[in-house]
Amino acid sequence: MRAALADIGISPDHQSALFALLAGVLWLGNVAVEAVTDDSSRVARGGALAAAAELLGLSEDALAHVLTHKKVRGLGLLAEFRQPCACACTRART
Repeated sequence: MRAALADIGISPDHQSALFALLAGVLWLGNVAVEAVTDDSSRVARGGALAAAAELLGLSEDALAHVLTHKKVRGLGLLAEFRQPCACACTRART
């Protein structure tokens, strides 16, 4: 795989970054999201979250936040909402 990527001009550094990104996205599929209340959720710390965050170059807190919150922009305003577990679970899997 690396030889094929090198043949099309992708440097070893860029290849490593590409594989880290891909691995981080794959780890997101193992992140556990659990309901806190009917209208909010949280991400289980450690394990898959820690692996995904490290590979994506994020802190666990930052990754957990983007997986459980949604920003909506309209009429020049920006609002942020906590997502229910069903929404966060779906978002973590995509």
